[in-house]
Amino acid sequence: MKSLKYTIIVFATGLTLFQSCQQETSYKQVRDEVITAHDKLMADDEKVMNNKMKLDTLASPAYLLKVKTEKPETDTALLRREADSLRLELDSAGTRMSEWMQKFEPEQSGKSNAEAVAYFEGEKKKVIMLDSLYQALLKQSGAYLKQYNFKTDEHTGEHHHMKM
Repeated sequence: MKSLKYTIIVFATGLTLFQSCQQETSYKQVRDEVITAHDKLMADDEKVMNNKMKLDTLASPAYLLKVKTEKPETDTALLRREADSLRLELDSAGTRMSEWMQKFEPEQSGKSNAEAVAYFEGEKKKVIMLDSLYQALLKQSGAYLKQYNFKTDEHTGEHHHMKM
């Protein structure tokens, strides 16, 4: 009877250890999530660049003159400051993305799986925050550009592809 109890205890302990090992998240899985999130963010980076170019056009002397001619009541100095401000915010977001990419270390050799998972979980949070920033700025700049009949991506600001 004692050997049966001993066998059951050993089996249960082994099973528990096996399950805990099986449930440990692989750093490669989390790293892949970060890279997938980054790739989706890079697609939005193209939209950021397009909006920056449109804001450049909006703030150009030729376009401001056209606006002033068509709508003399328009404060073109204010229009230019607003366009420049939005363009700088978009540029700043792009810089933050570039800085993140330069610091990102996809290889975590010499670290335990748990340390690597913790690193990649932190990086995933950073990418999600960058995505939120991009989405807010794309929505804001898109709405601003629409006021002046510039077409923007209709999906911008409404999609949430960073749900993880």
